Amino acid sequence: MSELNNRSVLFGQWRQRLIRDGHLYCVACAILLIVAAGLRFYELSENSLWLDEATTATCARKPSLYQVFRCTRGHSSPILYPWVLHAVQKVESSPFSVRLVPAVASTATVFALLFLLPRVGVHRMAAFLAALMAALSSAAIDHAQDVREYSVDALIVALLIAGVLAYLRNGARALLCTALFFAPLVQYGLVLFSTAALGTLLINSREGYIKRCKALAWPGASFAVGCVITYAVTLQYQWRPGGFGASYLSRYYYDGAHSDVGSMLAFALSRTRWLLNYHLPDPIVMPLLAAFATALVLGFLRGFRQGAIPLLFALSLLCVMVASVLRWYPLGDIRQCLYLGPIVFLTFGYALHSAAALLSVRVRWIPFGTAVSVIALAGADAIKTDNPYRETYNVKGIVAALEERVQKGDVVYVSSLGAPSIDFYFPQKPDNYHSGRCVRHAGRSVCGRGVPRLVARK
Repeated sequence: MSELNNRSVLFGQWRQRLIRDGHLYCVACAILLIVAAGLRFYELSENSLWLDEATTATCARKPSLYQVFRCTRGHSSPILYPWVLHAVQKVESSPFSVRLVPAVASTATVFALLFLLPRVGVHRMAAFLAALMAALSSAAIDHAQDVREYSVDALIVALLIAGVLAYLRNGARALLCTALFFAPLVQYGLVLFSTAALGTLLINSREGYIKRCKALAWPGASFAVGCVITYAVTLQYQWRPGGFGASYLSRYYYDGAHSDVGSMLAFALSRTRWLLNYHLPDPIVMPLLAAFATALVLGFLRGFRQGAIPLLFALSLLCVMVASVLRWYPLGDIRQCLYLGPIVFLTFGYALHSAAALLSVRVRWIPFGTAVSVIALAGADAIKTDNPYRETYNVKGIVAALEERVQKGDVVYVSSLGAPSIDFYFPQKPDNYHSGRCVRHAGRSVCGRGVPRLVARK
């Protein structure tokens, strides 16, 4: 009996030390990171590069940084990301290498939510729930295997959130200023989130208005410099009247429906739910919104002062909605808003923790365990349903079929949507192929970008 008592005492001491010293949290985080990395690196190079991926990767493969800049000037990734891809392809140019950057960035976003945010005042429960949602997000997994810059956007936002909270906690400005400078250089949508971050700092600070403005001089200057560089080299080309960006938005995403207050409100409400459903499985969006509303109401009744996290969440959504209504930003292309993922996940993790904190310490683990189970099951079901590993454009299969069946002198017409992928896989065409832009049709020569061809010379 005494031996059993000794064992129970030792087990109790071990369990208390495990929980108190944070070892249990570290073990859980390590498991979650392994799961997140496994989901993102699974079959990373199996699928063919589709149009946007191949265009970005091919541009980044140009011989010099200036040529890379000229090639990507009309795209949504201004400067920094194509140059990173350029450096990677100097080492190796393959589907795996160009997809390695977003996969690592997406995994690093989960790491930042798990370990960086608790260091700036976020409760571990809230950070873990946020990281769990990020790790199992079907959209995040999908774009972690996409050569485009969307996963890097999410990482920058996670760093910005940490910078905002660190600044509010102890006035630290290094991370905040760095992230604010680089954000516009990665993707122009991050200008909106950076604006929301500065607005949060301005509203949430306890100092006087003059002192607030002085304190934010360095972060604001860092952001302004990044914006000026981005506008000078990219956005002035993209957003000038008749430019690629303006015509692209007008053609695909805006139909002139936002002409009155009622239509604008309907647009904002419908697109807000769409944004949330994009990042989170639909079955858990409404319960999380209910938890968020409950935490805010109960906190207000108990004298709770508006926190930085819900304020940043509200301002970031507001900036996107205003820019979309004014036709500055393509909300219609929902992947452009993938960067909102970290603040969405953190806000709902914060809401669930705030609701659980109202309960007794003894039973607080019940809602936490329930939330972990529901999020894990809903996330697994969303991954199974959405299938982020699906093939978008099977260029490799087409090329293999051509290699088997093409005969000498055959002319193969390649769709303009598939031509960038062909260019990536064959940067130097084999001897038995010749690429051209002109074909004979109805007795005359027809030339144009829409009719690329490969002529077999076997």
